[in-house]
Amino acid sequence: MQGVAAAVGAGVTALLKFVPKINTILSAAAGPILAALNSTLGEALGKLFGLDDDLIGGPTTIALSPRDMVLLAARTPNSSERQVQFKIASPLIVGDGGGNYKVYFGMSKAP
Repeated sequence: MQGVAAAVGAGVTALLKFVPKINTILSAAAGPILAALNSTLGEALGKLFGLDDDLIGGPTTIALSPRDMVLLAARTPNSSERQVQFKIASPLIVGDGGGNYKVYFGMSKAP
C-alpha cells in the first residue's frame, strides 16, 4: 500500500505541473508533503481495503543449540506431516480467523 501511495503522490505532483499560474509552487510543495505522508497514507489505504497485516498467533520460540542442529541434521530421520518433510516443527498456532498453522524446519549436513 505504501508503494501505491508513493505512486499516487508522484502522479498528483506531476499533474499539478499543469495547473496554470501556480504550477511550480504547487508541484514543488506537494512532492515533499506527499512523500512525508506516504507511510500514513499507505496505512490508511491498507485499513480501508482490509489489507493490513494480520497477527496469526502469539510468539513461539524454538531454541536450538549448535549441537542440537548438528544432531538433528546428522542423526535424526525426517518426520513427515501432511506430506511435509521436516526435522522440527513449531507447536500448533491458532489464528484469529480460525486457521491453524505450523512452521516446519528442515536441516541437512553441509557437503
